[in-house]
Amino acid sequence: MHSRIESEDNNKIKLIRKLRSKKFRDSIGKFTIEGINLVSEAIRHQISLDFLIISESTIKNNNDKEIIALLDSADCEIFTLEDRAFERLTEAEHGVQVIGIISKKVFDESLYPPLLTDDNILILDRLQDPGNMGTVLRTAYAAGYKRVYILKGSADIYSPKVLRASVGAIFNINILLIDDVKTLLELDEIKSRNVVVTVPSGGVPYYKTEISKGIALVIGNEGKGISNELINSSDTRVSIPMNEGIESLNAGIAAAILMYESVRNRD
Repeated sequence: MHSRIESEDNNKIKLIRKLRSKKFRDSIGKFTIEGINLVSEAIRHQISLDFLIISESTIKNNNDKEIIALLDSADCEIFTLEDRAFERLTEAEHGVQVIGIISKKVFDESLYPPLLTDDNILILDRLQDPGNMGTVLRTAYAAGYKRVYILKGSADIYSPKVLRASVGAIFNINILLIDDVKTLLELDEIKSRNVVVTVPSGGVPYYKTEISKGIALVIGNEGKGISNELINSSDTRVSIPMNEGIESLNAGIAAAILMYESVRNRD
């Protein structure tokens, strides 16, 4: 049974609007997930939802088997909302049919499986574009990277744009949030790996070095690149060859090239 929300002054609507703010997300430990894919991933991982809000036209489409299955599996309150009011709840360019509220994931190393010697990990050094962040997380999961370390100053992984771009990767890959480079470099998981940094020029072409296993791949800030502290502490510096006149690739594209070079040489 679904309850209908009649007014945009409803407390649940107000909550979703407030959750657009990182400060508010941090203060209450909640965030929104938008779309069938993200909500389905949350349910598949047995993550408890506070409630779901579905656009009225979606709930009326009784022939949508995916929606029916989603509603049947969701163990929470479900509300419907008039379409135009629902559209004002999301900044997504394409139609979002459902929005859910869940608690932030606990990123605790003690809860993760121990890393094996050959496992690859990813380090994101102040990666700030939400689209890049989501794409990189999704690619890391697809490429079999076992853990992602995200340095302070990076995009908020709970922002709607990151979540949409990652297509649920946040639920599938083990993430640790790190305050500073010094703390990162003191971790045994980093000390035991070949720390690979990307530099615009002067590095070894990525396809001429061994980055198939046991690496900690660093992807840096879109404008400033990787911090000098990380570059100076690295074991391997690689570059992606480019034609003259191009200074750098999009961070998400560069990350995908390097992570899949690891996959290509893994066997």
